[in-house]
Amino acid sequence: MLKIHTFEMRKIISKRNEFGKFQSNLQEIGHYYHRAQNSQTYFYFVKKGLIIVLRRCKFTPDSITIQINPQKILGNEEQQNLFELSETEFMKCLVSVYEILEKNKIILTEFKISRLDFTQDIWFDKSEIIDIYIKLLNKTGAPNRYKYTKYGDTIYKDSYDITNGNWSIAVYNKEKESTKRNKRSGIMYGVMRTEVRIFDSNEMNQVFSNGLLYFDAIIRMQELAKIILSNVFVDGFYIKLDKTKNILSKKYHSRNITKRQQNGIQKMIELSKTIAIHRSLNDCIRGTNALYSYNTIKDIKERFIEERINLVSICANEHFSVLPDMKYILGIKTEIEVEKDNKFLIDNNLIHRIPTYRTL
Repeated sequence: MLKIHTFEMRKIISKRNEFGKFQSNLQEIGHYYHRAQNSQTYFYFVKKGLIIVLRRCKFTPDSITIQINPQKILGNEEQQNLFELSETEFMKCLVSVYEILEKNKIILTEFKISRLDFTQDIWFDKSEIIDIYIKLLNKTGAPNRYKYTKYGDTIYKDSYDITNGNWSIAVYNKEKESTKRNKRSGIMYGVMRTEVRIFDSNEMNQVFSNGLLYFDAIIRMQELAKIILSNVFVDGFYIKLDKTKNILSKKYHSRNITKRQQNGIQKMIELSKTIAIHRSLNDCIRGTNALYSYNTIKDIKERFIEERINLVSICANEHFSVLPDMKYILGIKTEIEVEKDNKFLIDNNLIHRIPTYRTL
């Protein structure tokens, strides 16, 4: 079940001198200032879980954004505790934020929700599995209409972070991220975090309007986040190339198989071998360097999904022989899909080789 880690509320500053008034009202709060070529940004740390961002840009309207971590606002300070959707608790959070901001002469009802981060944490008993997943996802690459997210001029290689402009998906090593904060008690050992960050949209603007909360709109956004993940992540267990070849070879030599089907299996094996030695799956299936035609590639990809095997293989030198795909561990597959996946594991003696994990 996807939960909320952070959400943002924003107001466009349109009146003259309003930016200066906000600065004056917040001057007693600890903050830092960042200047870029075309913008000035002030970060005010109001309390745990509540940051106010004042931004003045050369080419876009000035704005004030409130960044809210609902669990911290509500006093639930365990880092592992993401916010489970509850209309009552969400309203409590907004009331607390309203009272805090009122002391600084900021009126929450003038703001609209501009971003929601739907999040799922997965715990693994072996921390190294997290980095293997990130390598596999990066080898798969960004799907059509997506690109890697840039932070300034930087693309972080120790995460899988993609966007299409309306939303972004990030998978990263939460253990490493929490370790960098040097808080020994707060290190989230073995945790991989998946986030769907949905940005400003007409529907999101309807979540909170004129002081009224329309919680059904948040539930719809949560469902949208599930659909986004289902469309982005690829079906099929990650296994080693030798195991892929063994499984497909058995199909090739099975009874009652046609010559056309055998040719299809040969192409599946060749494509999986080619992908295994290349840095990127997309180099092998798209554009002028693709191993086969568009229609052939499409057919092969569908066959791999039917077989429950991922086109991207686990490296031969890794200690793990099988890893579930992202949709499987996030629990966003249908019952029929899960049945097919489990049958694949049983038929190929892999059911007991799945690493230990659980959703948090």
